[in-house]
Amino acid sequence: MLAANAIEREGIPNHYEIEHKFHKTRRWRFDFAWINERVALEVEGGIWKGKAGAHTSGKGYTANCEKYNTAVCEGWKVLRVTASQIKDGSMIEWLRSMLKTETEIKREDDDPFPVEDPITYI
Repeated sequence: MLAANAIEREGIPNHYEIEHKFHKTRRWRFDFAWINERVALEVEGGIWKGKAGAHTSGKGYTANCEKYNTAVCEGWKVLRVTASQIKDGSMIEWLRSMLKTETEIKREDDDPFPVEDPITYI
C-alpha cells in the first residue's frame, strides 16, 4: 500500500491501527488511525474515473460526508489524501504536523527571551 510504505519510510510514528473502527453503532472505519492523538488518515481512491464510483457518486459522497463529520464531532482530526498527495510528500508533511508531540509543540511556543526583562539582561 502506497500510504503505508510512505509512513514507514518517512519515520512517522508507527503506533497506528489499520482499518480502525471508530463508531460504536456504524461500521465506519478509518484507513489509518493514531488513536491516542485522535488523528485519522483516509486515502481517497477512484477520484479520476470517468464514471462515478462508490465513493464519488452523489450517494457515496453524502455517506462519506456523514462519516467524516461524525468523526470530527467525536474529536477526530481527519486527513483525507489522494495518491498524488502521497507521492508528492504532502501526506507526510500533513501527518507530521498533526502528530507533533507535546515536546515539539512546547518547543515552538517557547519564549525566545526566557527572562523577565530581556533588555536589562542583555
